[in-house]
Amino acid sequence: MLSFSFRKYSIFYWHIVPVLFLTCIYTPICRGQKFLPDTLFVEFRGDSLIDMGPVNIMEINDTRNENPNFVRFETRKKYMLIPVDYEIYTKQSLSFEILSGISRDTGRKYNYILDIRKFEIETKKRRFSKQVYLVADIPVYERIADTNQYLGTLYYDYLYQPLAKKESPSESTENLLCRWHTDFKIDLLTIESVSSGTTPDITPNFISDPKIKSLYLNTIGGTFIGLDWWGVQGEVYFTRPETDTRNHYASGIIRYQNNPDYESFAMGKSSEHYTLRRNRNLVLDADLNILLGFCKWKDIEIHNPTLYQLFDMELSSVQSIVYNPLNARGIIARIGVIENISYVINKKLKIQAGLFLGLGFKL
Repeated sequence: MLSFSFRKYSIFYWHIVPVLFLTCIYTPICRGQKFLPDTLFVEFRGDSLIDMGPVNIMEINDTRNENPNFVRFETRKKYMLIPVDYEIYTKQSLSFEILSGISRDTGRKYNYILDIRKFEIETKKRRFSKQVYLVADIPVYERIADTNQYLGTLYYDYLYQPLAKKESPSESTENLLCRWHTDFKIDLLTIESVSSGTTPDITPNFISDPKIKSLYLNTIGGTFIGLDWWGVQGEVYFTRPETDTRNHYASGIIRYQNNPDYESFAMGKSSEHYTLRRNRNLVLDADLNILLGFCKWKDIEIHNPTLYQLFDMELSSVQSIVYNPLNARGIIARIGVIENISYVINKKLKIQAGLFLGLGFKL
């Protein structure tokens, strides 16, 4: 009987495993190929209409470990097959371009010095779409006497809504920079209004706490249990400082699942989370997961699985209340419900639900 089982699965070991092995080797080699990217230069059409009032920008220091003109790296497919890399630069240095649309007068009441620590346009891919963001960290200092006093940092995860359905990388970059520069000047005026005491409101992407990190590492484990079904899972992901009540992020996920007839170990490349912050400590979270798993059947003689039934596909979602302090390191805790659909070829579709509990850390 043991020899029969070995012959049954010998096809897997002698045919599938070599394919997986070659794929693992070949993929990094393909990704490691470096071709000279196309270099594009764009116009920075900064806003020149908004009056900065009592605010003067004395200087902007670019401390990025990048070419001072660099703003974007983009990969697009030509003829829907060939990947083409684009490096996009402003014609003048970024700090010069930002200042070009701002009148400068040292006689004004508030004199600011800016530090560009991060500034890059990124394309973030979702499961069924992609969006373009300007991601930037810009600390703001006020010159008082002969010293620079730290006021806070402007954090941008600036979503770009394209003017046309299809835009070239240079067109979308120019349009995004133009829109952002207008909002950036308004943000600086808002900081001045708070400093002068004329308004209690402040732009939400301005954070004055110097302890806030620009990137947080989140690791969280979870367990779930339902009728004749249970499992555990783990996720790892990075988050930026929260500047909005609604946020979206994606994580890598692994999951062990125990069913009445088989066990599975599944992985997902992108677990998409949609969150709504209710207060400084609590967040509502809904995620969507698509996973591919390897099955271990509990009774081979009864179920008589074929080669194709060594895999299962899972579609699941967790709705939870999350304890996650705003922009702070510490413990993360989740409680909620999970729904899961599992499918093995030529087997009955499983629809399951249960209670979900999670615990992790944000560092």
